[in-house]
Amino acid sequence: AAAFRGSLLLRLYTPSRQFSVSGLRLAAKPAAKEAAEPAAPAAPKPKVLFDENGQVLVKPEASMQRRRRVKLAIEPIDRALTKFVPPGLSYAVIQTKRTSNMTSAGKKASMSSLVVVGNGNGALGYAFGRAAEAADSVTKGVLRAARSLVPIRRLDNHTIYEKAMAKTKCTRVFARPKTPGNGLVCHKFIAVMCKLAGIKDLGADVLGRTNPLSIVSAFFKLLEAQRTVEERALEQKKSVLEYRHLDAAPRVVLEYKPTEQEKRRQEATLATMAWLRQFPLEPNFNNFLLARQLLAGSKVENPDLHKWVALMPKQVCLENTALAGCPLPQHAKAV
Repeated sequence: AAAFRGSLLLRLYTPSRQFSVSGLRLAAKPAAKEAAEPAAPAAPKPKVLFDENGQVLVKPEASMQRRRRVKLAIEPIDRALTKFVPPGLSYAVIQTKRTSNMTSAGKKASMSSLVVVGNGNGALGYAFGRAAEAADSVTKGVLRAARSLVPIRRLDNHTIYEKAMAKTKCTRVFARPKTPGNGLVCHKFIAVMCKLAGIKDLGADVLGRTNPLSIVSAFFKLLEAQRTVEERALEQKKSVLEYRHLDAAPRVVLEYKPTEQEKRRQEATLATMAWLRQFPLEPNFNNFLLARQLLAGSKVENPDLHKWVALMPKQVCLENTALAGCPLPQHAKAV
């Protein structure tokens, strides 16, 4: 018995069981598995069915889902809301997300929806709606956007008037007009807004952050800030001509007519520049200083300068002489 004390271990092997003898104790252990069990068959992969347009009919499992582009739907406003908003409006939900607000009772969850509303004929508006349920938040957003509609200018009822850029925070939107038939080549949020506003042909690029609210806000600013050709011509004091054919004479769309004050200022500018060209001395700093002293009433012994001052017209413009770097006639009156 002493021979089996301590760490001495005697093992007896049998085909079916393995016995361990340590001292006077016997412990039975289950035998190792003779053959590994066959692996369970793999679960069949779910089938993905597509329709004629390539849309998924059966949604696969979460592990097999792929990020795909979601189309934004444009729907008419419910009849129950038509008594609160003008008729003929449609809306599109740009984004719906869950938000929470910390109160004295704890976090209060709510839903927030960004909604765009338009009539498809030059009226557009957007707003946020917040409520406890998603459907209620969309309804609030539709009502707010319908009450804040803004007229949108369109060139020939199909595109915008000019190339433009608008910025909201870190998002910049560049838009350019397109000829009929080009369609909407732009971000999906901008495309939905164009359809609701009645714009059929447009090209736009989005640089920076692609936050839905920033894109919608920047493009809305761009549409509001549009200027027609006539407005740009009046700002630049130019006329507008339209060429229909190369051989035919152009048609005068807008003729700019300067006011009487602008005419006097233009005449004064021409007379001042003509007088400055007749400066008899070399146009350097010292000669200009002498001319300034002469015009200020000082005595300068230079007959050429006296003749030049005598030729000074009455309608000399002080601003033009200062910009040209020439002597300022102090006794002359600004036009």
